[in-house]
Amino acid sequence: MERFARNPADAHLKAWQRFNQAIGADGSVGIWHETYLIEPGRYEAVYGNMPMFGLAAATKHVPAMGRKETARRRLGGDGEPAVPSPAIHPPK
Repeated sequence: MERFARNPADAHLKAWQRFNQAIGADGSVGIWHETYLIEPGRYEAVYGNMPMFGLAAATKHVPAMGRKETARRRLGGDGEPAVPSPAIHPPK
């Protein structure tokens, strides 16, 4: 999954870059995805510009910033974001 998300030859990375440049964190479009590993307790729900529901509503909310900005870092690895996170704008 990470290879697909970061591979410049796949459509996801270009779409992710365009989304962050055009929309970013302005609040006009929300994103959500859940990631599960095959080990118990190894899951996450990521929300951008959306209310917390699903796993986030049932568990602890932790902002994906700094050391927790990338899935690889959240899972204990190292690395830089494939696409820089957009600046967070105050609500309109």
